[in-house]
Amino acid sequence: MLDKFNQGWRFALGSWRLIFLVYFLLLMLVLPIGMQIYHVMDASIGNSLSLQTLLKDYDHTVWMDLLNVHGASLSPLLGQLRWIVPFYLLIAVFLQAGLMGAVFQNSPKWKTFWEQGAHWYFSFLKIGLFFLIFFLLGMLIIWLPFSMYIININEWLVDETSLVWLFFTTIFFTIIFFSLVFIWSVRSRFFKMENQDTGIFKAIKMGGKQFGKNLIKYLFLYLFISLPAILFFVLYNVLEAKWGMISPALVWMFVFFQQIFILLRIGLRIALYKAFL
Repeated sequence: MLDKFNQGWRFALGSWRLIFLVYFLLLMLVLPIGMQIYHVMDASIGNSLSLQTLLKDYDHTVWMDLLNVHGASLSPLLGQLRWIVPFYLLIAVFLQAGLMGAVFQNSPKWKTFWEQGAHWYFSFLKIGLFFLIFFLLGMLIIWLPFSMYIININEWLVDETSLVWLFFTTIFFTIIFFSLVFIWSVRSRFFKMENQDTGIFKAIKMGGKQFGKNLIKYLFLYLFISLPAILFFVLYNVLEAKWGMISPALVWMFVFFQQIFILLRIGLRIALYKAFL
């Protein structure tokens, strides 16, 4: 397992050009909608978003004010999300195909990324649609008990302990299910790349068999390789809870940390692909 960890992160660090390329492509995708959200919030709430105002009585009621008082301002943005989300999913398929192709070819070059992304795009799109539907159905089943629990919560809730435990239990099973689907999908895609003439459903079936035979091993490997990202996430939240974004310098510092975490997540994907190859 330690060898897989070293191989995965060594390849990810050697793929820093690809990491920045994917980061730039994602930034160009989300920047337009992000700027519009900022302008809507600025126009709706005004100076209540400024640091000087928040410092006087720092709380998070500004978000509730946006939703309750100026919720209509978000409707155009929600309308755009209907187009942004499908477009993002299509772009994500290409990015995944390019990154997995670069790992499969053991060549962290831009040329390999573009070629492999174009070559495997439609195969990965079909596989991705299957796992997207499977994931959504799984989320529906996992979150159904929690949803049923809170439908009439105001009529019977006396102690919030059970609600909190149910929520965190649901989150735990969500993370486990996401990990299982991710590993299964990666193994299915690699099987397709190793056997180009294989059909989509056969690749999914064989990927599931390979994953099932090494279920515990793959889960521990997934967790072990994810440790750097998990530790960074924990460190960020500890620092944010201790210091908070209470000055322009701290705001920029935490924004910088957020961008580092995004880069780290892209590198984590590459490391996981290499480990599961």
